[in-house]
Amino acid sequence: MITLDSQDILGHCTFCDEIRTENTGKLILIGVYPGKMVIHGGTFPLFMPRLGVSIVYMQRPEAFIAPKFVIFLPGDDENKPSIEAELPPEVSEGSLENVKRLHAENVEPRNAFATVIANFNFGNLPIPKPGLLKVRVARGQELFRLGTIVIEAAPAPAAAQPAA
Repeated sequence: MITLDSQDILGHCTFCDEIRTENTGKLILIGVYPGKMVIHGGTFPLFMPRLGVSIVYMQRPEAFIAPKFVIFLPGDDENKPSIEAELPPEVSEGSLENVKRLHAENVEPRNAFATVIANFNFGNLPIPKPGLLKVRVARGQELFRLGTIVIEAAPAPAAAQPAA
C-alpha cells in the first residue's frame, strides 16, 4: 500500500458538556455529543449552562502560523463570529519546539506536525436559534473548518389521548 502525504493543515474538535483535566494531565470529556445536540425542555433563544469544545489543530512547521480560533453561533454573520480566541505565544512556541525535538531524535521528521490543543469550557452560552455551531481556525484571511454541530429543539411530546 502507498501512504499519501497529509495536507498542510489538519484539525478536528469534539463538543461536550464539560472538559476536565486530571492531575496526570489526561482529559476527561463529559457528555460528548455525536454530531447533533438536541435541546430538551427549552425554547430558543436560550442559554446553554455548559458547553465544552476540545480542539486539536495541526500544521506543518514550515508553514506555521499561530492559530486564532473562531466560533460561529447559529445566526451569526459569516464575517462576524461570536467568539474569537488567540492562544498565548508560548503555546505555539511549545508546539514548534516539540517538532524540533522530533527532528533531532529523527522520529519520522517528514510526518512531524506542530500540534496545538485548545480546550474551552463556556458557561451560560447564548444560543439565539436552532442551527449550526461552527468552529474554524483563521490563518490570515482564510478560515479552515475544524468542526460543526447541529443544535435543534427536541420534538414536542405528543398530546396524551383521553382514556375511552
